[in-house]
Amino acid sequence: NSMVSGHVATMVEMLYERLKRRGFLERDVQRMCNNDRNVFPAGLLKLRVLEGANAKRIQPRHEHFSRLQKVLRHVHMHLDEPLTNERLAALAGVSESHFRRIFVDAVGMPPHHYVLQMRIARAAHFLRAEPLRPISDIALGTGFSSQAHLTNAFKSQMGQTPARWRTG
Repeated sequence: NSMVSGHVATMVEMLYERLKRRGFLERDVQRMCNNDRNVFPAGLLKLRVLEGANAKRIQPRHEHFSRLQKVLRHVHMHLDEPLTNERLAALAGVSESHFRRIFVDAVGMPPHHYVLQMRIARAAHFLRAEPLRPISDIALGTGFSSQAHLTNAFKSQMGQTPARWRTG
C-alpha cells in the first residue's frame, strides 16, 4: 500500500543521509539508494527483516520468532501510543528482562531504540508527505510527547531538525 511504499522511501532517504554523514562518496550512496531493492530486502516491512549496525536478521527459525513478530506488528501499528518494555514483554509472554535479551539478540538493539527509530522514520515520512501538517501534530501522532522531544530525537538521529528535513 502507499503507506508501506512511503516508509520504504523514507528509510532509503534516512540511509542516504547516514551514509553521506559517514563519508561515503555521493555517487556511491546514490547508486546504492537508487536501487532500493538491493538496499532493502522485500521482507523489511513485513517485519521479518530488521537491520542495524550490529543487527541480525530475524530468521523464521529463531527460537522467539513468533513472539517477536507479534511485538513488532504491535509496535508498527501503535507507534503513536506509549510502548513500554513492560507492555511489549507482556505481548511476547515473557518477563521484561528476558524480553530485552531476546529482542537485542534478534534485532540488534534495545526495544526502546527500535521504537524510537521507527517513530523517527514515520515522522520523517509525514514531514514530507504532509507539508502543511504542523510539526507539533506530527510529533504527537508519532508517539513523541512534544515537538521538542521529536526535534531532539530527530536531530540526534538525522543530523538536522524536522523543519529542515521537511524543506529537504
